[in-house]
Amino acid sequence: MADIFDEINNELKQDRQAVLWQRYGKYVIGVAVLIIVLVGARQGYVYWKEARDGAAATAYYQAASIEDAGEALEAAGDTLTPGYQVLADFTIARKLAEQGRASDAESAFLILAERDDIDGFYRDAALLLSVMHAPENANSDDLLARLSVLTDTAGPLQGLALEQAAGLALRGGRAQDAAAFLEKITTLSEVPSSLRQRASQLLTIVGGKVSG
Repeated sequence: MADIFDEINNELKQDRQAVLWQRYGKYVIGVAVLIIVLVGARQGYVYWKEARDGAAATAYYQAASIEDAGEALEAAGDTLTPGYQVLADFTIARKLAEQGRASDAESAFLILAERDDIDGFYRDAALLLSVMHAPENANSDDLLARLSVLTDTAGPLQGLALEQAAGLALRGGRAQDAAAFLEKITTLSEVPSSLRQRASQLLTIVGGKVSG
């Protein structure tokens, strides 16, 4: 008798499972298919991204290694990812400076400094480089004003900006201002020790001019 009840109970369970599957089975299948599609799409994206990044890296280094790298990098722009495009723009500006085209290099770095789609550190670096590669006849007061956003604000480039500002002040015949910039460098704990040491040595020389 117990066997009969067990058999009936099993049949009822199977009937309930069949009803449940008929009612919800399509959703279970749909979710399973969706998971498979998502996993496949994710793997496809990872593969595509790796292939794209690899192609961009190859395009950048091939263009940057030739003699006329500036034009080659500009021509390769469509194949570069955003990160490599920024690197290419910096390289183009540097190549202009190496060619003695100071005004063009300054303008190229300034364009980078004014972009709002790149990290702030790179904008600050471009701003500093625009001053460092400005033409020799550029107005030192104008360049100092441009640097002020870096010299007056704590950051990884403040020490280098202050050193550059000291050089501009000396070029303008303002030894006292140069000494103030160098003195500030010596108080910054986050700058490299080599930079503090160099500032101290320069401060000794500039200090003599101030006292004299």
